[in-house]
Amino acid sequence: MKFVKCYVIILNSVSKPPVKQRGVIVLSKRCDVCGKGPVVAMAVKRTGSKLRSGKRRYITGKNKRRQLPNIHKIKAEFNGIIKRINVCTRCLTSSKVQKVV
Repeated sequence: MKFVKCYVIILNSVSKPPVKQRGVIVLSKRCDVCGKGPVVAMAVKRTGSKLRSGKRRYITGKNKRRQLPNIHKIKAEFNGIIKRINVCTRCLTSSKVQKVV
């Protein structure tokens, strides 16, 4: 019986330039505070069990995948203006942005 396990290896974290749609720059899936965005990674599939001691686990396939950041759309004060912005959870928990209630 073969077991298949999937692991992820990060390839690069170089961000792509923003996309223009109808003359407006669209930054979807990107934090407005720190600029964190999607990352390209490889999902590595391996055969065999982790529990087998001394046996080699062979790579059966590699697929490219996207790792998306944990982005929330919140109402916050940003640059002195209250508006809805996309913020990652790291910026929310480190209090770089204050939510407006």
